[in-house]
Amino acid sequence: MKRFIISVLALALAAALLSCSEKGTEAPRAPTVVEEPVTAAVRLYVTRDYGQYQGEKEGLTKLYICGDEGITCVYESDDCEIADAGPGAVTVKPNIDPERPADLQKKNYVRAYFYRGGDIVGYALCKCGMTMFSSSLPYDYAAYIIYQHVFTEGELARAGGVDKEYADGCIGRVTAIYEDEGEVFSKEAGLRTLASPPRAEKKSITFSSLSNTDCMLTVSGGEFEGGGTSASVGNKGAENKSAVWYPGSDGGTVYMRVIYRRGDRIVGCALYTIEDLGAEKTFETYFPLVDGTYQDVTEEYVNGRLDGIVSALTGAETEVTGE
Repeated sequence: MKRFIISVLALALAAALLSCSEKGTEAPRAPTVVEEPVTAAVRLYVTRDYGQYQGEKEGLTKLYICGDEGITCVYESDDCEIADAGPGAVTVKPNIDPERPADLQKKNYVRAYFYRGGDIVGYALCKCGMTMFSSSLPYDYAAYIIYQHVFTEGELARAGGVDKEYADGCIGRVTAIYEDEGEVFSKEAGLRTLASPPRAEKKSITFSSLSNTDCMLTVSGGEFEGGGTSASVGNKGAENKSAVWYPGSDGGTVYMRVIYRRGDRIVGCALYTIEDLGAEKTFETYFPLVDGTYQDVTEEYVNGRLDGIVSALTGAETEVTGE
């Protein structure tokens, strides 16, 4: 009996040690990353309204939405006058007195809530101010969309539906990021491509950034100026850093991976297909703020995501060509 108990204890100890060993070598979990698609198609836009506002001729900012049928927008502000300007649209006048120079430095915010029926499906944060003066338009106002986000199905499920208190919490965190960093990532990233003229001595494509987002480029063939298969482009102050890519001697299709960064945060990625000095965007996705904060997205996750896209593309080419 004693020997039996010792045997059982030994087996239990071995099992425990094996379990600890397996846990110790277990690969780290991939982060939970929220991508598109979102639950609704809706976007806020800015335009100008040079009509009458409270009896005075002024250049006013006009905010309006475009989106799915049934989407409405409610606007709020603590320091701006908001007036109806038609379905889904308002004009905005920040509380600024041009006679008080200190007022020009005020941060006047407008909050926008996207509704579908009685449910909030997204939000936007805008900053309003005064940009110029003229004899014909004594007060010329402008607004900038700092950030807008439509909730994903996962976010809505996790929150159990989004109410105004939840949306206000997200907007508060976005405001804090903006006031701390001076900018919040929005979906206006991308690359500008310029191919060399047909008669150029050496064929190339120049890549430059379309926004203040840093773009990290990696190609599967050819090389960038200066050597190597990786380069970065972006705006450094007043300077726009670009990268020049030269095709290799073997020709063929080249895939270029793009990772969008804001500081040390990965905020999106894309895949470009390069053929005959034509760079076409094949895939692109963004990692929006979740609950008003940046996601923890790793390069391993992004490269795994892009590996799947490349495999799907090369598999389709093999099926068509029979190679």
